[in-house]
Amino acid sequence: MFEHGITSVRLHDPETGTLPPTRYSAQARENIADPPIFEDDEGPAGRAFQSQEPIVIDDLPGATGVDYGPVESGMFLPLGEYGVLGIGSTAADAFEEGDAALVELLAITAVSAFDRLERETEMRRVQQALDQLDEKIFLLDENGALTFVTEPLATFLGRESDELRGSSLSDLVPAGEAATYEAALKRVRTSSTRSRETVETELRVGDGDVRPVEFELSATAAESGELAIAGVAHEISELAATRSHLEAERDRFKAIADTTFDLLFRFDLDGRFTYVSSACERILGYTPAEMVGEPFVEYTTTESGSKATAAFESVLDGGDIEDVELDVLTADGEIVTLEVNGTPAIEDGDVVGVHGVARDITERKETLRELQIKDRAIDEAQAGITLADATEPDEPLVYVNQGFEEITGYDASSATGRNCRFLQGEQTDPSAVATLREHIDAYEPVSVELINYRNDGTPFWNHVRITPVRDGTGAVTHLLGIQDDVTQQKRWEQLFEVLNRVLRHNLRNDLGVVSGLGGLLAARQHENSVELGQTIEEKADELLDLGEKARDLEAIAGRDTEPERIDVDSVLADLVTSYRDEYPEVTFDVSVRTDRALCAGGEIEEAVSELIENAAKHNTSAEPRVAIDVRDEGEWIVLSVEDNGPGINDMEANVISKGEEKALEHGSGLGLWLINWVVTRYGGSFQIRQRAPSDAGTQATARLPGLTEDQSVEDVAKRPTILFW
Repeated sequence: MFEHGITSVRLHDPETGTLPPTRYSAQARENIADPPIFEDDEGPAGRAFQSQEPIVIDDLPGATGVDYGPVESGMFLPLGEYGVLGIGSTAADAFEEGDAALVELLAITAVSAFDRLERETEMRRVQQALDQLDEKIFLLDENGALTFVTEPLATFLGRESDELRGSSLSDLVPAGEAATYEAALKRVRTSSTRSRETVETELRVGDGDVRPVEFELSATAAESGELAIAGVAHEISELAATRSHLEAERDRFKAIADTTFDLLFRFDLDGRFTYVSSACERILGYTPAEMVGEPFVEYTTTESGSKATAAFESVLDGGDIEDVELDVLTADGEIVTLEVNGTPAIEDGDVVGVHGVARDITERKETLRELQIKDRAIDEAQAGITLADATEPDEPLVYVNQGFEEITGYDASSATGRNCRFLQGEQTDPSAVATLREHIDAYEPVSVELINYRNDGTPFWNHVRITPVRDGTGAVTHLLGIQDDVTQQKRWEQLFEVLNRVLRHNLRNDLGVVSGLGGLLAARQHENSVELGQTIEEKADELLDLGEKARDLEAIAGRDTEPERIDVDSVLADLVTSYRDEYPEVTFDVSVRTDRALCAGGEIEEAVSELIENAAKHNTSAEPRVAIDVRDEGEWIVLSVEDNGPGINDMEANVISKGEEKALEHGSGLGLWLINWVVTRYGGSFQIRQRAPSDAGTQATARLPGLTEDQSVEDVAKRPTILFW
């Protein structure tokens, strides 16, 4: 070059930031065996590349410190971003200023060639890429004529590529869409080359069908400098169908939203309504137009305002709210309760507001309040109320109220899941149970009175009423049970019955005797009138004593049940001292083997007194003895009184132990009835029997609740039991 045979081209490597020797002339290879690689800012080549100015060096080895062999001077010319052209000479000061200008001109030409080569290479790559893409790409000249189309677009249109080139794309747009398409072209022509325009329109294809498409158009410049328009066509048949479906769904949703009883809403980030369904008119008395744009807190009560704001902020933080109850003011100033559920409204990943649904639960709240009142009434009712599942085998209890717990001593956890027969026991009448089962199996209401047993084993009289509960179809789903503790009532009935029978029987018998004896006296038919008079006097005393016992029993029975802590030592000490004085011939042995007190009423002293007096008074043994023993037996205190007298007859024992009073077995021992009444009214039991055949005498046993020092009367006191158990 310019008679200099030593030339080189160093093309820039942007990845390594170097200027490696790319092309060396033959003479250059002869003189420089191992050409160096320069950084793109190193040496004269780097300076020329960075400054984009020619650099001439007259003394190349001296200026660079690089051994270039025989090369003495050099000239380095930038080739734009492509690299550097180097020219060397074996003579010093070989290059003149004119040489540099001329070579620079040549360098500019080389750069232009590089640019053209790069464009051509890029165009070939683009063409190859376009041939591989399944995209409908086209180019329009400034008049809207097609200058290039890809095969996919030609196939879509049902035409050959050559046939399409030179034709106007507007000719393929239906007349009804032409104005929209032309307006888009005009906007592209007048916009910057970087802007993009999107337009939906339609195209006629080869078979005459019309298909929806979306054009992406952008302005570009052709090599000639003229305006060109690049475009991509997207078939949107599926999108159009989907959009049509979504529009139909939107209309359907709007219709649902307008007819649903729930209020649908949407807030912006400031808490203002952007949408409210028409249910607001029915619920609040406002139209949607009145509410849109207004803050939601304008409609809440003061008490609910802070709650509503906290819920709103919670949703803006990305959370959901569920079943938040808010009191809201209507247009008439009334208060309704809304149950609100809400979630964040998200667009492009950002929370832009809140949308949700509000349900008017005012009536439900009122109904629930009434139900809660009824539930409390049922729970707190003195009667026991149960509910059994009639659809499950053996009809297990699924609910019991507090009344049931108090009557039976079973809490809900131990009662539910079981058939109610767990209350039955030894003295439960099988015929009453059979009556219950018969009516339950027939799904008929039934009412019976029977003996049931509490959790502590004590029996009580239970008035049971069972009623089937049916659903809307008439099928029985549950059995409603009501239990009333009628022990007191049954006790009074039995007491009145025994008083009536005993008094009637004894009055009739004894007065009959008195009448007969009086007749003998009047007729002077008996040789010993004194004996007759004594007999009459004895019968009169017996009748008076019987009347007194009846009055005592009735008086004690009429007292209120008032359990208290009774010191058994003190009671026995006073009574035994008194009876030792009254019956000096009787030996009294007392053994108290408990530290606990009795949980009973004050009348228990009268009952114990009656026990001791009976044992002493009727003891005809030569050496009469009465043994009193008090001991612990679990939660009970057992008080036993034994004597060595003639013993109680079977009739009296059966009356007290079994409650048997047949026509010929009327007991006259009302004192024993008094004992039984007092003991059982405090939850205890009383038994009297003949001692073992080898031991003469009677044994009477009373069981009553025991009370330790750290127990309260309320904790230990028991409900009355049946009279005989």
